[in-house]
Amino acid sequence: MRWVKTTVSSVWGMLGLQPVATEAELHDRTEDIRDDMLEILGEDGATLRPAVRRRIQYASDLESLWYLRSDWMSTIAVTQGEAAAAEHVRRINIQFSGLLPHGLQSRPSSFSV
Repeated sequence: MRWVKTTVSSVWGMLGLQPVATEAELHDRTEDIRDDMLEILGEDGATLRPAVRRRIQYASDLESLWYLRSDWMSTIAVTQGEAAAAEHVRRINIQFSGLLPHGLQSRPSSFSV
């Protein structure tokens, strides 16, 4: 029996799927999302909850930023109101589109603001 040596660079490769973006594109999109989250958080949010700002600023990858959305949203809700926070999260969710595994993607909500 002959074994075929394969190179797998990621979980996507192990699953036989092609990554949606190259590493460089993924890095650039991660930084764009990080910058947008920090900009929307603003000085008021950073002052109110500096730990949230630090966690966004130093998040190691896209999934980390995805999981920070709830803390980010709650901070924005305090400084800008719930309707604005929901709208910001909706816009950020769009930026994550196609970059996360299917199980981490945002699902439609019955709540509307």
